Order: sequence, then structure tokens, then C-alpha cells
Amino acid sequence: MWSTLTNLRLMSVVGIVATGFAIPAAIDAADTKKNEPIKVYAQTIEIDDRTGTALYRGDVSLTDGVLSIKADKIEATFVEGEIETFLAYGRPVTVDNRPEEVQQEMHATADRLKYYVKNRKLDLFGNVTFLQGESKLRCPEIHYDLDARRFLAKGNDAQGRCFISIQPKHRSNDDREEN
Repeated sequence: MWSTLTNLRLMSVVGIVATGFAIPAAIDAADTKKNEPIKVYAQTIEIDDRTGTALYRGDVSLTDGVLSIKADKIEATFVEGEIETFLAYGRPVTVDNRPEEVQQEMHATADRLKYYVKNRKLDLFGNVTFLQGESKLRCPEIHYDLDARRFLAKGNDAQGRCFISIQPKHRSNDDREEN
């Protein structure tokens, strides 16, 4: 177990599991934006060195730069000591992305979420609601590229079609006169 903690460059573990206090853990990921560590807070943290997995349970909060994920449970997978994916479960899982260079933040909820750390992509499944600015998208499944700010929404037989409400930008009086 301790070799995994060293490989993951666990920066801090504070708290007492037996009494149920939250345990913050900061994991330094090589390819995160701005070279900031990925930070995970949870009631309990289990790390399995043999399988290359970690399990975070109980009011889990994960931050990776400007990305924030909140869930009941998050499973992490590691390949050669590097974080590969986070799989989050909850009722619902919430995700917020607040990039500094973009004026409109993104907020989404889903039953399940998979975050690919290196590629910075999100897969959201089950009762997905995706908000950006005043626009809203509801769909059973959404795949979102955080860096390209591009998504693919898919309906299915069980939960039906996708719905989108696009709020147009407000035009000034000068813009209306030109058209």
C-alpha cells in the first residue's frame, strides 16, 4: 500500500477514519492543467496497490484545476502510478467547470460520470442535465471534451430523446438596426 502512496505522490492525509472525519488527499497528476494537484476529499479512502485502484466514499469532492466533481462514491484507476480515470456515482453526481478564458461556466448532473484525466474528457450517463450560460440540454448520455468545449449528446430507447434549449445572445439596439 505504501508504495502506491509514494507512486501517487500523496501530499497529505489528515483526519481520523475511525471517528468519521473527512480525510483530504491531494494527488499530484502529471498532466493536469497548470500542473496543480488533483485534490480528493472523502469520508473514507481505500487504496489497493495490487489492482491499481482507489475508492473514495462518503461526500466525495474532487477538484482538478477549474473542474469540480461531487459524488457519493468515486473510483480511481491508475496505470504505472499515473491517474487514468475517475468513475463517479451519485444521486446525482455534479460537475462544474469554470475555465478562466471562457465567460460561461458549465454545470452538469448525472447518475454516473467517467472522467479521463489525461484527455480531459467527461462521459455522463443517466438523467444528464447540462447547463452552459442560460442554455440547457437534457439527455440520457453526453460525451464532453473540456478543452475543445465540444459535446455529443445521445438518446436511447430506455430514456428517450435529447432536449436542448438554446438561449440566444442578447443583441443591442445597434445590432438590430444593422439587420
